[in-house]
Amino acid sequence: MLRTKTAMEKIEADVDRDIQNTLHTIDTEEIFKTIIPAMTTINGSLEALTKDGKYDGARWAGFPKEPPLVLHRDVSAGNVLIFQGKDGPPYGRLMDYDHAKKAENYDLSGTRNLSPSQLETERGIVRISVEHALKRKVDNDVLDVALKWFDDTIDASGYIRTAAQFTGLVGENAPQKPICATDLGWGPVNKTYKWPDFAKRDAGPGERTGTLPHMAGDVINAQSLHSPGRCAEDRPFVHEAIHDVESLLWVLVRFCLTRKGPGINMRREDELDKQSPSYNRELRDTVVALFEGSDEVLKKKKSSLHGDWESFEGEVVAHFHPYFEPLKPYVRRWWTTLILGYKYRAEEFYNIHDHIIRILDEAIKEIGKTLTEDDEATKAEINRRKIHVWLLSDVRNR
Repeated sequence: MLRTKTAMEKIEADVDRDIQNTLHTIDTEEIFKTIIPAMTTINGSLEALTKDGKYDGARWAGFPKEPPLVLHRDVSAGNVLIFQGKDGPPYGRLMDYDHAKKAENYDLSGTRNLSPSQLETERGIVRISVEHALKRKVDNDVLDVALKWFDDTIDASGYIRTAAQFTGLVGENAPQKPICATDLGWGPVNKTYKWPDFAKRDAGPGERTGTLPHMAGDVINAQSLHSPGRCAEDRPFVHEAIHDVESLLWVLVRFCLTRKGPGINMRREDELDKQSPSYNRELRDTVVALFEGSDEVLKKKKSSLHGDWESFEGEVVAHFHPYFEPLKPYVRRWWTTLILGYKYRAEEFYNIHDHIIRILDEAIKEIGKTLTEDDEATKAEINRRKIHVWLLSDVRNR
């Protein structure tokens, strides 16, 4: 005769299961108690691609302290891990490197050198164009950084103007002091970028280069949407680091569209269910077009957003649940930083991790100042987590 488990044995069985799953994937419904852990997790996943070679919770043998030599190529909600430490907030890591690429060589980028006289001449040309368009003064370091990337002064001028507009440095409410390179997040003028050459390395087993719903626009279309000529027959499409960073953005966007708050059972089922009185057709169409549609539907939507980058606001951000309202400015900046990187392939392209980490650090700091834990859903989730931690500690201490 089978013995029925006691209540305590059932609890211990549940705790044992939780101990084995201390690392949660980001797509489990129980992970977020507020926005901050969500942003910290995404931030940690980016940092895991940049610091000391810490991939998938382990250190790659002989990994140098240089820009990342590994592309993940399959960033998705299910591959972002949340480690809930005993003290402090959770942090993120990436798992599943089956489709990763590891490079062995670096290419130097941003190395154009000008003689003093040539630099002075080109500075003058670019300054007139930029300051007239922006109605603001710019420091020499802004001009010099742009000119080290572009030998055409028209391209250099366009790059500065677009970067200033995307960064919010122009307009009625913008400060009127001269724009400097640090305002744009640009590195020192003499900085060169040692960029891993991924084109010469094969990926791991399998043909997939991502999880469809979270693929970057370029990747799902297997071409550069902003520079189609880069994918000529003699120059096949290459998955770059910026594509992994875009995939992380889609992971975050999916949560902002499909969830309505912290804790379990917080999906927007009432708005996504056609049979519900609260059915939101525009929201449902957006979720399907971005994440749940066929390959062709997903390709078309990503191509459309990249082709008209400003439509991201009305077609994506506008449908975020009000709970995620504080994230909107940072999601916008993440998107425009990606577009700037794709369009010009300069500072933002070769330094994309640092640009986005800076945005996330600011989001965590600023949102943390005003975010409260007074709503009932947050209180319930915090209480559930306290009980969870207590049970884990009790079992471990036996």
